[in-house]
Amino acid sequence: MGSQQGFRHRSVVVFVVVLLVVGGLWRCSVDFSRRSVPPVTWDDVEKPMLAHLEEKYGEPFAYARTRMGAFQGVYALSSVPEDYVYARAMILKGEWHFSDGYVGNLMRPVYEKKAANVVWPYLPGCLIEVKSPGQHHDFATWMDASTTFEEFKQHIETPGYEKEIHFTVHLPVSEVVTQASVEELMPTLTEELSEIASDGHIFIVGYTPEMFEERVVPVYGDPSLRYGRGFPLSSVAEFLVSDQWWKE
Repeated sequence: MGSQQGFRHRSVVVFVVVLLVVGGLWRCSVDFSRRSVPPVTWDDVEKPMLAHLEEKYGEPFAYARTRMGAFQGVYALSSVPEDYVYARAMILKGEWHFSDGYVGNLMRPVYEKKAANVVWPYLPGCLIEVKSPGQHHDFATWMDASTTFEEFKQHIETPGYEKEIHFTVHLPVSEVVTQASVEELMPTLTEELSEIASDGHIFIVGYTPEMFEERVVPVYGDPSLRYGRGFPLSSVAEFLVSDQWWKE
């Protein structure tokens, strides 16, 4: 009998606590709804965001069919939908504020050229791919088409804001270029590439000469494939060697 009374007492206490919590949350939600602005949809954002991007970079943009939370995929009409980056819109004090990662796409060919200068003397004939550091990030709002590589590099290497640069090297294997020779070369490559990117990751993928010509080269030359499905890797590769480095 005493245990039943204790159980009922505990049940009443739990019930009261639940009522207090729910009531508090309800009051908080009501107060919050009174303070909030009317909901904004992507239909409201579409025209001002695209106009902002065109003014910022000097070329027209369109929406990609991808979204991640508050971020919407966008791409320059000079490229392909698969080569999208994320952009974000906010209303602060009644005014639109936008941020995006497109400057990362503008920096990608610079990284690829600098990486080629490092890698080609050791691995001639390879194809070098750099994943855009802007696809899943938005950068400082002051960055635009006039941003230099040095400014961009300094920004993404700022402590607390570091962004890793991914390099992928595709090459045909031979009697000279083997997995063992690539593994031996890797420390030299990472040391030299660290001058380009303080935080980085490199993947070196070897293919048979036939597979390299039939599967890799066509993908590299087609932006919709290169930035879409990406390169064939483990399914057709002879080997894949990777390494990573970061600023101490």
